[in-house]
Amino acid sequence: MLYVCAGVIYGCMDEVACNYNQYATQDDGSCDYPEMFYDCEETCLNDIDLDGVCDELEIVGCFEPMACNYHPTATDEGDCIFADMASCEACSGEVDGTGTIIDYDLDETVFVILLVVPIFLQ
Repeated sequence: MLYVCAGVIYGCMDEVACNYNQYATQDDGSCDYPEMFYDCEETCLNDIDLDGVCDELEIVGCFEPMACNYHPTATDEGDCIFADMASCEACSGEVDGTGTIIDYDLDETVFVILLVVPIFLQ
């Protein structure tokens, strides 16, 4: 007589899960899946510029804090717009709710620049 011991092996039985167990005979609900846009090693599936930020999650914006359209959470460099003090062209100050300035216009703002020059007496 031939006896076969068929014990139950618990594990993840979903082949697309990161912790798939090919030997499991009973699914125990422990399957782990990668986050959207990532693989099981937490590497971006699409990252054309190799900056570690998945292309689908990139935020294009200006990196320069002095620009009118500075975007503090930008991950991809975009064009920067600066106020033109010579023509009184200024940033409007309109923001998008996150503190990022989104509008730039000629608002005829007059800038007063106070320049203090130290005078050294001898």
